[in-house]
Amino acid sequence: MYALATRLLALSALILGVVGAPVAQGEEEYPKPPKAIITGFSYSGTGCPSNSVAGMYEPDFTSLTLGFDAYVASAGPLTPIGESRKNCQLIIGFEYTPGWKYAILTTEYRGYLLLDEGVSALQRSDYWFDGDTDKTFFYSTWDGPYEEDYNFSDDVEKEIATWSPCDSSANNLYINTQIRVNNMKNRDGSGLITTDTITQRVTHVYGVVWERC
Repeated sequence: MYALATRLLALSALILGVVGAPVAQGEEEYPKPPKAIITGFSYSGTGCPSNSVAGMYEPDFTSLTLGFDAYVASAGPLTPIGESRKNCQLIIGFEYTPGWKYAILTTEYRGYLLLDEGVSALQRSDYWFDGDTDKTFFYSTWDGPYEEDYNFSDDVEKEIATWSPCDSSANNLYINTQIRVNNMKNRDGSGLITTDTITQRVTHVYGVVWERC
């Protein structure tokens, strides 16, 4: 954890410099708990080998930013099928003042896409909490031909969002992300969804909102 914390400090200025945080929610509508800290951070998956993910959060815990250094999916005539789909599951431990709960209402993505005609790509994030069978997910798709940096947000309504349990003051947030490229409609075509050309990483920003139980 010490190595990760050091890496977060080194990357925070760069990440915040290129990625705007999700639109802030009103102070009255979404108050904040007196105490909220991240107690742990781990990840695993085909899209996030060791030392390839960094995370940071705003001091008021209204956004959580994840930067991926090696998150690439690609497809093409000479590309192994295993490269067409990558995933990364993250576990983030939270401790906060009893009597509060939190949810993610906004997810912002930044990266780069290159798709031939007939080639498509998908990016998806699912999140849930300890002991919770309900999941909230965000996803986006693209159809080729397509070539550009992307930077956009997905939003979910507060009424249908997944909230952390109210009977706890410590809870793990699970986030499973995946990216895919599909060339089934054009076997000779190629495509990739990959790291941003400027920052050299895919970045996800999760907008966190708090509410009293």
